[in-house]
Amino acid sequence: MITMLTNSKLLWALWQVVSYCSSRTSLPLLLTVGVTFLTMRLINLVRESRKLPPGPWSPPVVGYLPFLGVRHKTFLELAKSYGALFSTRLGNKLTIVLSDYKLIREAFRREEFTGRP
Repeated sequence: MITMLTNSKLLWALWQVVSYCSSRTSLPLLLTVGVTFLTMRLINLVRESRKLPPGPWSPPVVGYLPFLGVRHKTFLELAKSYGALFSTRLGNKLTIVLSDYKLIREAFRREEFTGRP
């Protein structure tokens, strides 16, 4: 019920913005703000991807999920292509995959991965 109310409020707010922007003076401002937002989002994605291990390209919303067949075989093929440490997006979540026993063992020995202070 709460989700439905939230969605209806969101739709009402969107309708108000669209009806307000129907005047010719507001539309260029809305387009400028939208293009600026999308440009900043693209710049952030490029900066983020520079710090990550290599990995396959994935669409923005669904990530690499549509391309996963039998998961263990797909990850094995990706490991052969990109190495034992690679990154991908599963849905909208960034995932770092370790596919080598030595890397996994080293990662769990480090304090950053122990999950405790």
